[in-house]
Amino acid sequence: MELLDRIKLNARKHNKRIVLPEGYEERTIKAADIAFQEGLAQIIII
Repeated sequence: MELLDRIKLNARKHNKRIVLPEGYEERTIKAADIAFQEGLAQIIII
């Protein structure tokens, strides 16, 4: 198992919250979507 896969598995297991600033930025929205779709965390966009 690769490092990134282990990090993602650990993130899914702990289901933490991530607060992302600058919710008007396209890359912030894209990052939030990826994290949500992969079940990595609960996402809060400010």
